[in-house]
Amino acid sequence: MARGVSESSEFVTKRMCFSLIFSVSFLSLLCGFLLGRFATQRAIEFRAEKKRIELAGNGLENTEYLQRLMLEQLERAPLDPDFEMYVVVSASGEGVGVALELAKIFNEIQGEYKWKPRRSLIFCLFSGSLNPCPEILSSFMSHRIVAYIVVHHQALQGKGPFIVSGSDIIQSIVLESASIVKSSFSYNDQLLSLNNTFHNVTTSRLALEIPHAVLSFTNYSVTYNENHHEKELRKIILAQILGQTVWRLSECLVIKWNPNYLNEIASKALQSINNTELVEVKGKVQEILVDLTTNVKTLNGKIDTIENINTLDTRILNDLLIDLDRVLLCSDKQHQSRTDWTEFFRLHREPFNIILMYINEMIKCYENAIQLLQNR
Repeated sequence: MARGVSESSEFVTKRMCFSLIFSVSFLSLLCGFLLGRFATQRAIEFRAEKKRIELAGNGLENTEYLQRLMLEQLERAPLDPDFEMYVVVSASGEGVGVALELAKIFNEIQGEYKWKPRRSLIFCLFSGSLNPCPEILSSFMSHRIVAYIVVHHQALQGKGPFIVSGSDIIQSIVLESASIVKSSFSYNDQLLSLNNTFHNVTTSRLALEIPHAVLSFTNYSVTYNENHHEKELRKIILAQILGQTVWRLSECLVIKWNPNYLNEIASKALQSINNTELVEVKGKVQEILVDLTTNVKTLNGKIDTIENINTLDTRILNDLLIDLDRVLLCSDKQHQSRTDWTEFFRLHREPFNIILMYINEMIKCYENAIQLLQNR
């Protein structure tokens, strides 16, 4: 009897355990099903809400905060299309003081008159004989450099007249700036002689493929002691010419080139060659320079007749002039210019074949420049 009761009690206990396990499993399954259904429903509702937000306000409300950010950025942004183009001043030695003073004056004008240059100005200053500026600039923005103006440690060492070497277009702009300074302050020819083109072929162009100019004074072999006033006056003249040049390059709507200086110096260089075997090729150089001058004057005429010039036209014309100056430089693999008349002057005692080869290279370069102008 006791045994039967014990077995019955054990059976009931097992049955209750199975019932409990089944109930818990069923409840777990039911909760899982309901939770999954809830999650699925929430996901559907979330996607629907996301879609509704994306389409709200014709699709504009969802990115309203980004629109506001864009407008705030535009409020502070320079909107001139040429602002990402650069006019670079490189200075060392005594030239650093000149460049710093110019930067200070520009900063004061900007602060007082809210002046913003059309093109960005960069001042690259260094000490020592090694110039890191071209390498630094060429690594990320050489194609954006309108002009690279150099005033290095030797710029104020010479005691002769002011001279400038460089690419054709930038060199002519510096000479025009020097003419403005001379007429404004009545400097004498000893300090600022602009009539003798020979002075400007005493120094070669830089080994650069970017439009550039090097400003300095002629290093005459003179023995007289220059007084403090004369040295300071040269520094002032150099600073004024640099300032006028940088101002013109940063502010002018369209960079224009007057090719008269190129023709003048080319004429004198060709006259220095007396070899009768070169008569024909000298004539060819003169003809191609006339053709180049004609095309440049045609371009300048178009620029002068444009009354309401828009930003796109301005950018196209400026890009053309910058490309033209690079083509006129016509650099070789060592970045040496093939159209440097300073080098040509040094060839007059070289053998006939050397001179002929150099002239033929120059002709090809000028033909490329003419082709560039005619294609635009």
